[in-house]
Amino acid sequence: MLKYIELDNVGPAPHMRLDFAPRLNILTGDNGLGKTFTLETVWWAITGAWAGEMALPQRPKQGRVSWGAGQHSGWGEFDTAPERWSRDVGNAAVEALCLYARCNGTYAVRDPLREPPSESRDAITREPLTDFRFSYGSVWNGLRSPLEIGEFLAEGLIRDWVAWQEVPRKQGFFGALGDVIRKLSAGLEWSMEPAVPRRILKTEPRDIPHVHLPYGDVPVVHLSAGMKRILELAYLLVWSWNEHKLASELENGRRPADTLILLIDEVEAHLHPQWQRRLLPAVLEAVKVIQEDMQVQIIATTHEPLVLASLEPIWDEEQDALFHFRLDETGQVKVEREAWRRRGDVSAWLTSEVFGLQHPTSVPMQDAVERALALRREPDPSPDAIEAVHQELQGVLKDADPFWVRWLAFAEKHGVNP
Repeated sequence: MLKYIELDNVGPAPHMRLDFAPRLNILTGDNGLGKTFTLETVWWAITGAWAGEMALPQRPKQGRVSWGAGQHSGWGEFDTAPERWSRDVGNAAVEALCLYARCNGTYAVRDPLREPPSESRDAITREPLTDFRFSYGSVWNGLRSPLEIGEFLAEGLIRDWVAWQEVPRKQGFFGALGDVIRKLSAGLEWSMEPAVPRRILKTEPRDIPHVHLPYGDVPVVHLSAGMKRILELAYLLVWSWNEHKLASELENGRRPADTLILLIDEVEAHLHPQWQRRLLPAVLEAVKVIQEDMQVQIIATTHEPLVLASLEPIWDEEQDALFHFRLDETGQVKVEREAWRRRGDVSAWLTSEVFGLQHPTSVPMQDAVERALALRREPDPSPDAIEAVHQELQGVLKDADPFWVRWLAFAEKHGVNP
């Protein structure tokens, strides 16, 4: 399990440190302040390979990344001559199964028992890769070996789903997949149920998995982007754990990992609000389907107050942490661990320090109300100014808005009867 990560002269801040909680770690803040960058750096600390573009230091200063796993620490520095990162893992190697769901639709899996072939090397660092990198297409259609000799490292969601559903000895895999899909779509008026695979085109010689929806059975390739993201996450959770268990059995009965580290960038991506407010609690439940006693550490970014509201019933200060990325008064990026408060209402989250909106409304409505409040503070506002603001408020406020009571009383007090 990851204890902390510390960045010096890497990323948007001269120095940044996050001390992670053992279960949920939620990263919030405006765009461009380093939330995704933190996930990318965490992945490098775990695997030694960048899931996307390699991070660069704030030259000419030396860039350094430090991290802790258990009671041990590791570090890495950027070497300017070969322009690559070197690492000293020491005893801080993370012996956990790890899954990274990136916001661009790609994924990476790191299995400590299943390293890809040593001939596979990163094009930039020339280091052996220690993760399985899935493009959007390879999640569905199979991840080919980097040796490019035709074999697959993973069959992909479509082939595996059909095989798990139809091959008797793989029914356990399919049962777990169906259970995880139900968990991740539970609590709605309906949930996604696996249906019978079948051909959808005479020119495509393979069966395609189907999902039963209220209006009929739909091929998985024709589902919405949000539903596909749910299926991708469910598939990779089941696939990575089952492959890990099989690898442990083949390695003289070596015990499988007891920890899953799950990185999710933008939890809410493509999801309707009713899914946004259920996904993270559902992920915790889904992991129990895969392995009852599995410990899971989630590090996730979000811009969505519904995601935070969804965690109120299960939040535990001992196990969970909320981090806020923000700009200080000097324009420097700071990351702070926020004290958790149950706010109960999404609007309250929007106007909290976590999101920082003055009003949970449209920008024109916020501006109109701010001008009205400023006018109320003036010692002798003109009737013309009051009338102008009133016309503006009429264009943005609903008839039953409570602000009308105060505003109309103010207008009448100054001789304006709008």
